[in-house]
Amino acid sequence: MAMLLYGAGPTYGAVGEVVAFAFVLVGVERVDPSAAGAVAFRPLLLPGAALLWPLVLARWIAAERRARGN
Repeated sequence: MAMLLYGAGPTYGAVGEVVAFAFVLVGVERVDPSAAGAVAFRPLLLPGAALLWPLVLARWIAAERRARGN
């Protein structure tokens, strides 16, 4: 089990980095419309979004569905 978790760490981190960068560039305004135009705080979101990427992705998907009316 430890080897499985150890092997999954780099994959989790790589996916987290991709999701975090996409979220900071595109998704943050869709999840929180009041963040539009506020670019100074976006780099501060990267570490948290990379670590909590499953939650970030779920909220982003939910915001997209609400915006489309589904």
